[in-house]
Amino acid sequence: MKRPLIIIVAGLILFAGIILIPSKRSPFGKLNSSFSIPLTDNISSIHISRGENTLLLSKENGIWLVNNHNEARSSAISFILATLGEVQIKSPVSEELFESLTDQSNTEPVVVRVRGKGVKERFLVYMTANSGMGSVFRKSEKSLPFFMSLPGYDLDPGLAFVTDERYWLPFYVFRLEPGNIERVDLKYRDTGREDISIEVRDSIILSVNDTIVEYPDREHIMRYLSWFSFIPFEKWATDLDPDQKGSILNSAPDIEIGLLLGDSGDLSLKLWIKYMEVDMESEPDTDRLYGELNNSGELFVVKYFDIDPLIKSAEYFIKR
Repeated sequence: MKRPLIIIVAGLILFAGIILIPSKRSPFGKLNSSFSIPLTDNISSIHISRGENTLLLSKENGIWLVNNHNEARSSAISFILATLGEVQIKSPVSEELFESLTDQSNTEPVVVRVRGKGVKERFLVYMTANSGMGSVFRKSEKSLPFFMSLPGYDLDPGLAFVTDERYWLPFYVFRLEPGNIERVDLKYRDTGREDISIEVRDSIILSVNDTIVEYPDREHIMRYLSWFSFIPFEKWATDLDPDQKGSILNSAPDIEIGLLLGDSGDLSLKLWIKYMEVDMESEPDTDRLYGELNNSGELFVVKYFDIDPLIKSAEYFIKR
């Protein structure tokens, strides 16, 4: 009787050891709490979906593409790879708190699928930023939820997983060959500033308030056109609610820049003064403007520093 009992006890100890050893390495269970991917260089695709919105990031010949056709913005790729490689568990979330957070935000999870050489991961991200507690990660619908952190970043790791294609594309207003620009029209809402028109064909024709200027400054004009080779913007204005956005778009722009690009057609940029709340009062933001390109109905935020080279007074273009 003693020998079978010894065998049973030994078997139980061995079984307990098999269970306990992995649990020391991952106290929540590795299958339910492993989110980071140390070898991010091996990642070849990241599929992000939320409801009917889907986005694919894929790496081809070392270049990351958005939905298989546009090159992705490098800073956005760096951030999502850093998130995938370094994200850590901050604390578990109780089921009661999880249900409360998801009920408050009425959120549908973002499903993230990562593939590559030796890489096959899937997890869910619940965007609960409005709660002030950050996003919640979980491996599946039935696994334990967690708050996460990203060492070196004072950001919610969930912000890396965006399904809006615009976020992943390069943030630029203009990226033009100056030689393709045939005409620029610069209009100001402020009646104290003159409207300017520049035609660049066989010769340069400069008009101020519809009056042709006899001596345009060719050097300044060519320098001005060169700025259209790259004008970036800071971000999309996603923090505006529909009423705020509509109010801006339906108002007259403070500055309007129109371009004629020969066979390439026309481009138009509208700019509005951006207001911010200071001590419960609305004041102009002296560093940024709202912009809209080609009547797209989408607003972005552009820094004065970046757009300033295109906002010139008439004196700049006239030879002295």
